[in-house]
Amino acid sequence: MRAMVGGFFDRFFNRATDAKRQLGSIFKPLIYTAALQLNWNTMDPLINEHDLFRYQSTFYLPRPDHTPESNRVSMTWAGAKSENLATVWLLYHLTDQLSAGEFNEVIESLDLARRDDETYEQYVAKIRDKHGIMVDKESLLEAAFEEAKKEIESDSFSAARKRPSSSFGAFTTTWTRANSTSRRLRSTGYTV
Repeated sequence: MRAMVGGFFDRFFNRATDAKRQLGSIFKPLIYTAALQLNWNTMDPLINEHDLFRYQSTFYLPRPDHTPESNRVSMTWAGAKSENLATVWLLYHLTDQLSAGEFNEVIESLDLARRDDETYEQYVAKIRDKHGIMVDKESLLEAAFEEAKKEIESDSFSAARKRPSSSFGAFTTTWTRANSTSRRLRSTGYTV
């Protein structure tokens, strides 16, 4: 090594070797690479707004170092302009572009899928102890609720385009989806 720049005027403190820093933007290329592998396109729109992101029992509110120029940006723009809000949103939505089959492939490759020889209790213990994922009644109900909401939103949108005055049809669809979600939870051995 021929030279090292260590900062300003703090005697006996070398910023180049001793300063503690957050990793910050170094994670952005990793997130973008993962997104590209999970069927995202560099021109797909990303939400670039302040939001609160939940992870298990904690919440994260990104604080960007600049005011965003736009509420929606492409991954290319987010990378070039170091957009924290869009990058965190993308991280939270990484698997949104996957089909159910592709999602299952990812889950299996990460050893998060339940194997045929595992009981439900063994599976829950594995993902809790090996991966830190908590499976409890609240998280299962929340996941089922979010899935049902997405299905209902798309069904409601389709129904509104086909027959705008059919509120009974939308109610029937909602009821069917809720029952379907409840049956799926029961099939995993979980009581709703």
